This record gives sequence, structure tokens and C-alpha cells, in this order.
Amino acid sequence: MRRRTGLLFTAPALVLFGVFVLYPMVSAFSYAFFRWQGTARGGFAGLENFTALFTRAPFTTDLPQALIHNLLFFLGTMLVQNTVGLAIAYLLHRRDRSRRALQTLYAMPYLVSPIVIGYLWYDFMHWSTHYRPPSTERGKALRAHHMAHHFADPDKNFGISHMWMDALLGTSLKRGKEEEKAKS
Repeated sequence: MRRRTGLLFTAPALVLFGVFVLYPMVSAFSYAFFRWQGTARGGFAGLENFTALFTRAPFTTDLPQALIHNLLFFLGTMLVQNTVGLAIAYLLHRRDRSRRALQTLYAMPYLVSPIVIGYLWYDFMHWSTHYRPPSTERGKALRAHHMAHHFADPDKNFGISHMWMDALLGTSLKRGKEEEKAKS
């Protein structure tokens, strides 16, 4: 009963593995035994493709170089990545003083990136409000509101571009009687 339950739980993963990993690997390997004209499969070639691969130039010179390059790259990458990863894991696990610093260093790219992107969008929108003529009524209203913050009240010239931000932060400008008359 227990074995059958285990097989039932692993069956979907095995089916997906077979469909998306094993079948493509076997079919790709079978392609090596045929002649090809571009993307059209020709007749059966047997081991001719493998013979050509290992006996003709440039494969006889480039293949060993590529294998050595890949082996050295793999070893170097695995040694450096695993050593550094294990060292960081050890420091995070064993030392309380370094744990906080390493956690902060680890989290910094995740925290800084959205902040920088947000600031860049703000800066772009701020520049656009000043130097690009608005094409819609909403854009004209936002620009007028924004410019009022810059020039009308020196104590509240935060450059906020949206009326709802003013309502939220309590930075709305007090409108004079002349402005109210012009508005109505």
C-alpha cells in the first residue's frame, strides 16, 4: 500500500520528466544518425556523422580545445561558487555578529533596485511635467497644479504632481479669491 501511494505521488513528476526531458533527449540523439539538408532530414547515416565529428577539421582541433575550455570553466566556477557559498553559509549560521551584516548585504540588491527604478520614474515624470507640453486636459491640470507648488507658496514647494498626494500629505495650497473666481 505504501509503495503504491509513493508511486501515485511521483507519477505526475515522472510523466512530466519523460515528456519534457527524456523524450527530447532521445529524439535529439536520434537526429545524429541521419543526414540533414538544412532542416530537412535525409537518409540514415549510421555512425558517419560521429566519424566526421571526431576525424575531420575543424572538429579535430576545435573540439578538444572546447572540451578543455569547458572543463576548466566548470571546475573554476564550481570551486569558486561552492567555496564562497559555503563560506557565506557558515558565517550566516555560526557567527551572530557577521550574520546581520551578511543578511543586509544579501538583501541590498533586492531593496536598492526598486528604489532606484522608482526614483528614475519620478525624475522622468518630473522632467516631463516641466519640459513636455501636456496633450490632455488631465495633463494640463496636473502641470498647472505642479507648477503652483513650485512658484505660488515657497513653504510648500515640494513639487508634488498629484492632487491626491496633496490631500494625503496635507500639502494642498490655499487658493486665493481671484483663483477661485477664475476657476468657477
